[in-house]
Amino acid sequence: MAVSTCLVSFVPAPCATQALYNCGSCRSGHILPVLWKRTRVCKQPLSTTLRRKALREATPRCCATLPESDQPYLNDLQVPEAWLHPSVAAQEAEWLRGALHQWLDDEYCPEPANEEISRRCSKVYYYCLMEQQVDIGDILMQMVRDLETFSFKESFHGTFSSANAAIALITKRMEEMPTS
Repeated sequence: MAVSTCLVSFVPAPCATQALYNCGSCRSGHILPVLWKRTRVCKQPLSTTLRRKALREATPRCCATLPESDQPYLNDLQVPEAWLHPSVAAQEAEWLRGALHQWLDDEYCPEPANEEISRRCSKVYYYCLMEQQVDIGDILMQMVRDLETFSFKESFHGTFSSANAAIALITKRMEEMPTS
């Protein structure tokens, strides 16, 4: 499934009524309104929700102006179907546990929390494979949800850095697979 990507930058102009939005696929930017409060422009930056809403509204107009062949596409990154078999999924999860533990130890320093972090990511990865969740983004979010319940007080790492490291290792392993 192809997904159109059109968001690159959003730059509010200081003390102005408009902001320049550049999607990266068009030569010119798109002018978007900045949040108004009564008759004066708000001094605070746009909230994430308002920025996303403005970008969502601008995106269809932006890509619609490009010929279909020139529109940028991003393919969904998915784990191979062969990894969904229970025995292979168990092997891949165990590989991830060891590889992530080693990466966490090498990145900063060995610490007891690294073992628990790698165990949790491995467990989530295994369950995702068993439930036929092959989208890397979905697997990442499942890891983040699980790691949010872990206390990172005794660790140099955080929820997202650990989950991102696990996904980076998985995608690297996928890239190294021989093509059939």
